[in-house]
Amino acid sequence: MKIIAVSNQKGGVGKTTLTRELSACCALRGYETLVVDCDPQGNLTSSWVDADVYEATLAHVLIEPEASPTGSKSEALPLEDTIVESPVESLDLVPSDIRLARFEMQADYLTHRLRNQLREAFD
Repeated sequence: MKIIAVSNQKGGVGKTTLTRELSACCALRGYETLVVDCDPQGNLTSSWVDADVYEATLAHVLIEPEASPTGSKSEALPLEDTIVESPVESLDLVPSDIRLARFEMQADYLTHRLRNQLREAFD
């Protein structure tokens, strides 16, 4: 498994475009490719799939679920439960949406959850 991360704090530098094109090129060359959209704006997600294709997003994996009115607390979803197929063969996607913005307010240890989820799913 190879992991390629594209990041930059500045907006408008082409992170989404680079990620979309690079992932498509890898998939078209025959590599099984998983794109994890970590941007709360979800532009990469919306460029591949419609919102009615998925229910769970990366937020459901990374963010501690809030307690229900009855006091019970559900578990975060495993990464595998959020993966959806893209229109490109061999290219799958973990979608993102605005709920991921809450991740910044979560405990620091949760930053390791994605790494651990990737290891569990693909090792």
